[in-house]
Amino acid sequence: MKKAEVSKPKEMWIYQLQHDSNPIGRIFAAQALANFGSNEDAKILGRQLLKEKVWGVQAEIASALGIIRSEAAFEALAAGLKIKHKRARRAVVRAIGEFQNKKVFDILKPLLFDKSSYLVPMEAGRAIGKTKDSRALPELKKLFRFDSWRDALRTGAILGIANLKTP
Repeated sequence: MKKAEVSKPKEMWIYQLQHDSNPIGRIFAAQALANFGSNEDAKILGRQLLKEKVWGVQAEIASALGIIRSEAAFEALAAGLKIKHKRARRAVVRAIGEFQNKKVFDILKPLLFDKSSYLVPMEAGRAIGKTKDSRALPELKKLFRFDSWRDALRTGAILGIANLKTP
């Protein structure tokens, strides 16, 4: 295994993201576009996030959007919450957690009690804690009432409360 650093014009990375038949190539393209970091790059990644068929590539695109951290990236990730695959949606929630604004709490609060996955609410709990929003603590405490696989919900609550950094 080797990682090579490839230098290409942005247009070539965009083409690779949209047309490469190999998922690994699309992942490399998403990571390269994140390094450019413009709003236009975020919009391109956001469109591809919704079009992509492979959940692993969707997860990497979400991570790339989390690196960009622009308003366009946030909007693209918010739209990505509609993704059906729970592993990809978990990555979207994790990437949204990189944005520490009040909107994060509002869009992730409903996911704390997502019935389709235990790991999506766990990530939502962690991300909500990062916002340091005063409304987060009561919501996170509610997660302690529920049993889940490997105590994922309680783990999310604990991680969120730890991220609040309150006494």
